[in-house]
Amino acid sequence: MTALRETVLEGLARHFDYRTTTFFIGDTLTGVSTDKSPLALGRAIQMVPRYVEEFHRNDPFASFAHSARPASLDALHSRLRPEHRRYLERFLFPGGVRAKLVIPIRGTIKTGRIGLLAQEPGAFGPVDLARAELIGQYLAPLLDRQICPRTTALPTAGLTPRQMQIAQLTALGLRNDDIAAALYITRDTVKKHLTQVYAVTGCSNRAELAGCWERG
Repeated sequence: MTALRETVLEGLARHFDYRTTTFFIGDTLTGVSTDKSPLALGRAIQMVPRYVEEFHRNDPFASFAHSARPASLDALHSRLRPEHRRYLERFLFPGGVRAKLVIPIRGTIKTGRIGLLAQEPGAFGPVDLARAELIGQYLAPLLDRQICPRTTALPTAGLTPRQMQIAQLTALGLRNDDIAAALYITRDTVKKHLTQVYAVTGCSNRAELAGCWERG
């Protein structure tokens, strides 16, 4: 699990400039906060020990973990209870964090939660929420694969890393426009890569690709 967490957080920092982040993994969305060995980057490294020891009990994102959609601290503001205020006033704000966006990752075997933290209030807007939605969808099958690794080679083994990304996002049901936005490339570039994906895998459409990926 460590390698996956490191790859994800480093990718978020490099591609999206999210440099203060956490990655927790657990058996359920509500149990993710009890992860004793989460990974963190940036100022979150110093904050995680206190969170694990004490403040996870007051985390509003843990209290409302039944939602499988990304959520920002601003969106939860009207629902905060007294214990949540304690989390903000005694933990989050003193740590220099005024904005937080959480990405739930709902796998079928394990679940995860990525926290994006920022110093500026209101730092996470609609673009960040849309991006978080795609990231959560993309990571769910990868999280499961860490628990139950494939025993045979993927039929997509001949693809380049970029083509592999596009194949997986397509298999997850994302549209070309969504993939282009997530990877910061044009829609035409997605179409060109997808043409090559079909050629390598022998699939003729998105449904076949999804089935091919699942069987692999």
